[in-house]
Amino acid sequence: MNSASGNDARSAWLLAWASVLLPMLCWSTSMFDETRFDGALFSVLALLPIGFSVYKRQFTLLPGSALVIAAIAAGCLPFLFSAQFQLSLLPSVSGLADRAPIFSALVLAGCMSHWQLKNLWLTMLPVFIAVSLACWFCLPQALGWDPPGYLNILGRRPLYPFIGLNHAGEIVAPILLLCIALGDKYCSKRWLPLAIPMALLCGFWGGNAIRLGLVSGFVALYFFSKIRNKGLFIIGAVFVIGEILRALTSNGFKSVEAEYRSTEIRLAMYSAGAEKSFDTPLGIGIGQFENSYPLWRSAKEAQMLGASVTNGVFKAPKSIHNDVLQSLIELGWLGFALLAAGCYRAWCHIRMNSENDIRLYAGFAAGFAICALTRSPFTDNLPAMAIFMLVLASLSKHSPENTLSAPQRISKIVTCCGLCVFSLLPAYSNIRGESIMADAIDALNDESTAGENLFSQITTISEVRPWDTRNWVLIAALYLKNDQHEYARACFDSALSYSPYDMTALLGAIETELNDPDGSDARLLLHLETAEKLMPYHAKVMSLRLRTLIPLRDSIKNTYQELVRRGDSRSRNYWVAYELIEAQIAITKQNPTAARAALLSAAQSSDGKRAIIERAAKKEELSRQLLTQLTLEVFPRWPELD
Repeated sequence: MNSASGNDARSAWLLAWASVLLPMLCWSTSMFDETRFDGALFSVLALLPIGFSVYKRQFTLLPGSALVIAAIAAGCLPFLFSAQFQLSLLPSVSGLADRAPIFSALVLAGCMSHWQLKNLWLTMLPVFIAVSLACWFCLPQALGWDPPGYLNILGRRPLYPFIGLNHAGEIVAPILLLCIALGDKYCSKRWLPLAIPMALLCGFWGGNAIRLGLVSGFVALYFFSKIRNKGLFIIGAVFVIGEILRALTSNGFKSVEAEYRSTEIRLAMYSAGAEKSFDTPLGIGIGQFENSYPLWRSAKEAQMLGASVTNGVFKAPKSIHNDVLQSLIELGWLGFALLAAGCYRAWCHIRMNSENDIRLYAGFAAGFAICALTRSPFTDNLPAMAIFMLVLASLSKHSPENTLSAPQRISKIVTCCGLCVFSLLPAYSNIRGESIMADAIDALNDESTAGENLFSQITTISEVRPWDTRNWVLIAALYLKNDQHEYARACFDSALSYSPYDMTALLGAIETELNDPDGSDARLLLHLETAEKLMPYHAKVMSLRLRTLIPLRDSIKNTYQELVRRGDSRSRNYWVAYELIEAQIAITKQNPTAARAALLSAAQSSDGKRAIIERAAKKEELSRQLLTQLTLEVFPRWPELD
């Protein structure tokens, strides 16, 4: 416990909680990515408690922070050595901007470890009250009563002030468990009014992560924290009531089916992620999951999503829904080892300084661990990540005897300021970009304006946040709508330079080449090949591939018939080519039987490549890429056949 006055400590903690909670109040259904806005605004607001701590000379970094920073540095090594970034570092910009708020959270937690209030309940009380009030406000929204002005053209379900259901669960469930533990020790049953709305909403929301987190948290509270009074069972009963209410709604059973499908998809993602961690031991680069994942995603998961997506709008998931696995994939084995060592160092410090209180946090730790293993509280939910860091700071008590000398203080200030600068670099761009996008969407939803300033708004976004792929796609779509193909092509190229595997940008670039009278067939086929690698069973991709294959097949067929009439011996080559194209069309339509029949027919007419074609026909799994490679082996100068 340091010698700072109680008033200073209260002021510091109020500023810290305000930096976390105020971004949540800026929630808007019109924002494309609330998490990016929250992270940027938090980075700015966190300067207030950090600056206050520096002014009062109460600042440091949490034990283990140096190892965490080293892990982040290790996560940047792929930018120097990976082939993906040899030509350009542009694809890394968006991911780095997304991870920048981690530095502010790290510095803020270190500063707040100096400020200790009378007890832990008083330290956490502001967030307990805020989350409880938010749950009361969410209750009518959960029942379908939409507060005025919350619905918009994006069709998002109102859940103010939380971004979404899963994001809400990552905040509410761990906070509920912490409220039970601290309330039981410090204020008898007076914590129940704060905890009841949290438990009711957690039950009504459902979700596997919420259920597993609360159940594991209740078990930890019962066995490790030794909380066995009626209050714990009351909260458990309220949670069950919420589950029953959800089951009685019209969408109750549909949500169970959706959760089962979600579990299937996640298991496929985890399997692909584990394989990727061994394929790239150096990591894919910090923040690069969203851009990298489409290239190595599970074929099973791609097929499950492709079968249900019938339009051209598709975006890769921002996270793998497992922060532990994602850390391994992004940071590599070296970075992950450093991160684990940093976490262990922080744990040892907390165990030594808060031995009497650490058992109270068993439920919170268990609930948050489940969220980290099944969701993305650190990589895609700024409030959850910041709350966790502040809870860590409340336990990581700074010892008075460890007062820093003047040189040490200067080095700590330089380090803290440097980390804050890194965090602030993309802050303005993200705040400004998301705000303009929200205004543009609101304008589209307003019949009086009908989006008349939409073009000027989104072009402004491209100036303040040039790495925003979605914005380039929107601009390109407007150009394409007005048949301005050259400008559309340039915008799609910009989008793909920052996100090479964005399906929406790829399909838009293909549409540009198809609609432009002077379009390039080479560019079209290049983009289509990339799209097929990402989502071969996407309805739009299959349709586009057929649009290129069918005219080619008909052209070859006409030439074949003409050569037969003339008695030209070259007709055999054209018949083989015709059947190879028929095989590609059949496999695109997911008809492997017809594809094999076409290959066997081609083999009978082929002079020197019969064995190669027959071996391909006998393969268990046929793909269009395999058939394309086979075509090039049979006709090395394809599409020339003579």
